[in-house]
Amino acid sequence: MFVAYLAPGAGIVADLLVIPASVGEFWILGYLIVRGVRKQALVAPQPAVAVSPLAAR
Repeated sequence: MFVAYLAPGAGIVADLLVIPASVGEFWILGYLIVRGVRKQALVAPQPAVAVSPLAAR
C-alpha cells in the first residue's frame, strides 16, 4: 500500500482506488478471451526495404 505511506490520512479512498484498475484489467482479459487478437497482428511483418533518396526521384 504505497498510498498509505504517501498520504496516511487517505484511508478508505486509497483502498477504493484499486477497484477501477481491477475492473479494467478483468475487462481487457475478458475481451481478449472472447474476441481474441486480430489475425493481422499475428502475421509477421514484411521486412523493410531501404530506398536511397536519389532513387525515389
